[in-house]
Amino acid sequence: MINESELQESLVAAFEYLKMHYETLSTLITEIGALRETLKEAGGDKFRAVFEKHQLAQMTKTVDVESASVKLYDASIRKAKEVVTL
Repeated sequence: MINESELQESLVAAFEYLKMHYETLSTLITEIGALRETLKEAGGDKFRAVFEKHQLAQMTKTVDVESASVKLYDASIRKAKEVVTL
């Protein structure tokens, strides 16, 4: 049997957590964009080539972790959907 009060508390907590992460991510994206544009302006084409090289290297390093994280999120979402549909 589903405890609706606990379910509600869990959903509220989850959305508060997501909101916090969204706000943090939004701030980081804004700051990174400003930094990137500043460096492009200051460094020109030389910066662009070096940036692209490092960007590709970072994406290569993190692809496995990101993939595993997405799988965990997908499993959690599936599990939550199963509980709700019972």
